[in-house]
Amino acid sequence: VKQQDGSVMPHVNFILPVTLLTPICTYLENLKVLPAEEALKRLTEELRFSAANEEEQGLWRLETETLELPSRMLARKRHALLRLDQFQKEAQEEVDRLQREVDDS
Repeated sequence: VKQQDGSVMPHVNFILPVTLLTPICTYLENLKVLPAEEALKRLTEELRFSAANEEEQGLWRLETETLELPSRMLARKRHALLRLDQFQKEAQEEVDRLQREVDDS
């Protein structure tokens, strides 16, 4: 089975209920007795009743669920901000130390 993005899911098995094939069988029988355009029109009408709902369409399209993964960029930004705070504290401590040395002398 191929997904929309082209990736392959090798072990997926879909089961289609046999009752959903009834409109196709009816269409093939209608082709024997009706003009092709009329048989196709009836097939379209019959298939409308067994159309997949939104959830089922998502299953058939094999849409991937969005993953809420942590942002590497956000983690790097947080780390950088923490380091800046640390550098600022260290710089202030150094200024305070130098100020005390000046005051003591």
